[in-house]
Amino acid sequence: MLDALFVSRTHSRRLDLTGTDRPSGSRMGGAPPAALGAGPLPCGTCGHPYLYLLTLEPDLLGEVAGGRAYSLLVCDGPCRGRESALGPGLGSTLMGHALGPRGPGTSWQWAKTGRGLVAALPSPDPGPGDGGEPAKVSKIGGKPGYKQDEAPEPAETTFVVQISDDFGVIECEGRSFLLGGSGGWYAFGELVDGALVLGSPRGICQI
Repeated sequence: MLDALFVSRTHSRRLDLTGTDRPSGSRMGGAPPAALGAGPLPCGTCGHPYLYLLTLEPDLLGEVAGGRAYSLLVCDGPCRGRESALGPGLGSTLMGHALGPRGPGTSWQWAKTGRGLVAALPSPDPGPGDGGEPAKVSKIGGKPGYKQDEAPEPAETTFVVQISDDFGVIECEGRSFLLGGSGGWYAFGELVDGALVLGSPRGICQI
């Protein structure tokens, strides 16, 4: 059963970073999970190497994770930071993999220093019309705060995670923040045989 947080969309959980890194659990920056292999993995759109940015695990996603981890990889080539309409690929991927610790440091990590990724208690969702800037909120649940209000949501999907483009670890080896000022990154889950599956081509978008 899906948590009501991801169905009603009235509430969300704001994401934040801890002061120190963690070897496992949800985290951002630092070395990629060992389960991703030696890498770097190639971008499915342009072939340039992906950068590892963050990992979401059941400590944040709960039942939605299905006992797996999901790591966000963003292209370090021409796809990165591109303003784009909703569609598959677009230089980023949310890759599902087994739970496990970080691997060794690599050249394809976005930030040398990692941090733990945590979520606040559920609170009313700061969606459009609340006087805030929803595109600059990193959260789980609620409604997607698109940069362009007219952007459609992928059909037959459920919004799960939003990461703003200014959210992240500062020590990023000369690279810009997460998506280079492009507005944000969104993950949607696709219902497959009654279960919510993250990381499908229809469920990743950059706005």
